[in-house]
Amino acid sequence: MALFHQSRFPGLWRVFQYWIGGTVDKRSLCVRHYDGRSSVLEVGCSLGNISQAFRAYEGVRYTGVDVDRVVVEYARRTFASRPNFAFVCEDLADLARPEGGWGYVLFAGLCHHLDDAECRRMLSVAARLVADEGRLCVVDPLMPRSTDPWFVRQFVKLEQGEFVRSGAALRDLVESVPGLELQSAEEELIGSSPFHWPVCARFGVYSARPV
Repeated sequence: MALFHQSRFPGLWRVFQYWIGGTVDKRSLCVRHYDGRSSVLEVGCSLGNISQAFRAYEGVRYTGVDVDRVVVEYARRTFASRPNFAFVCEDLADLARPEGGWGYVLFAGLCHHLDDAECRRMLSVAARLVADEGRLCVVDPLMPRSTDPWFVRQFVKLEQGEFVRSGAALRDLVESVPGLELQSAEEELIGSSPFHWPVCARFGVYSARPV
């Protein structure tokens, strides 16, 4: 485990992500394909950095799931005053599907921590949790292109995930998941700070529906 890690220093890690790690722009990407559906499931919710984006939607029922008990407890304390936000420490495969499924299932910054086989397994499990007319969205950092700014090509070295993919590779992985049909694939550069500057990373946004 890296010395500076969310489980060791959750508060400091959250501040770092907000001011330097592009949290504000990541949140925008994560709700790009969210159309106000009443139920949201975030897989690998971590400290709740992305969860904050859904506070703006009245009536939403949000569930975050993560296998790291430390970050789940931190998120629970952060959202203690929000009864419609729940955080559970559980393997995704053990999570019960609510009646009708979740309207919006989100993988935000998780896939680059998983090898292809494990990522495909988790996406397959998640596909069965999505409502019939719901959406599954993957938002993940990508390997920079040679034409990307110098800082973007250096910033990727700070990523602790071992499986940062190219946009084409991540798109192909999502398309290979049984039970999912890819609807759109986008790539975008994001800024590191709440002021959207400097540009620090390339991200992919992949929206799919269950079939």
